[in-house]
Amino acid sequence: MSDSHINHRRKQENPDVINAPVGSETDVTSVALDITSPDINAIAMGGEPFGDRQQRLIELIEEIEARMDASSRGQDLEPLLQEARTALRIVEEREREER
Repeated sequence: MSDSHINHRRKQENPDVINAPVGSETDVTSVALDITSPDINAIAMGGEPFGDRQQRLIELIEEIEARMDASSRGQDLEPLLQEARTALRIVEEREREER
């Protein structure tokens, strides 16, 4: 099996849910996936431009809020929501400092 075939299979098995545009096939697949603290940190500390990181964090916050509203155990996600909001504030503060 060639390296490119193996890499293609890995991409199919492990979609890039961090960089998936909202509404894309990968995003729809990711609905059942966990959102973790490392996911939030990867977005906040990533090398993408400020606007991209800000937008992805806003979308992540909206996703967490939607999951909280949809479940009777939604309050379990409160720490993750606060972490995502804190990450967004940090990203926005750094952007203001760099201006």
